[in-house]
Amino acid sequence: MNKLFFGLGMMLTWMATAQESTIVGGDVQDLSRVNNSGILFNNRGYAVSKYSGSPFLAEEWAKGSVTLKDEGKIDDLLLVLDFYKKELYVEKNGKSIAVPKANLEAFSLTLNGQQVNFIPVEMGNETVYGELLYRSEKFDLLKITEVTFIDADQYDQTFKSGNPNDEYRQSAKFYMDRAGELIKLPSSKGRFSKLFPGEEKAVKSYLKNQNIDLSSQRDLVITFEKLDNMIR
Repeated sequence: MNKLFFGLGMMLTWMATAQESTIVGGDVQDLSRVNNSGILFNNRGYAVSKYSGSPFLAEEWAKGSVTLKDEGKIDDLLLVLDFYKKELYVEKNGKSIAVPKANLEAFSLTLNGQQVNFIPVEMGNETVYGELLYRSEKFDLLKITEVTFIDADQYDQTFKSGNPNDEYRQSAKFYMDRAGELIKLPSSKGRFSKLFPGEEKAVKSYLKNQNIDLSSQRDLVITFEKLDNMIR
């Protein structure tokens, strides 16, 4: 794949006005075959028609918007989020253009009539995209999805039962972003309560009395809504 480098400002002009394409630093990939045919491109560089799972949030272009740090919000885009490559793509003439991460503040996609919101998150030496489940002045609740690619040829060696297909295996973890510190949420109610010094007893009591499942996205959203009002 060739990398094309142009000015950021020119790309923003293209996205805002839908004029002649101008592309900014990022890999250009043909994702059009994903729609309707179910063909994915694995990390060995060739197309496969049989696979399990998916590297994408959704295997189709979705309407959405992006918010750039110095340009604001741009609506009415077609987007695909690739968890495996940790890239957000914009559709243009059947091609996908990777949105530069350095200037990306937030983005959203509409799936099944529901808006799903994401923000860039720094994890170690890389930038990933976290789904924003709850936001307040005190903290953000994030879900970060990781995808592992499993080569079909490796199944006999690493799994008890062989699988003839390549697999993209998704797993989600929940985090709290508090004052710029990214904290992985523990599944233990006791350890979770300790994340809120001075309110440990009240938090632990709430979790126990409400029978909160800390691995449940729904329960976590409800809990953070409660904590937002409970914690000063």
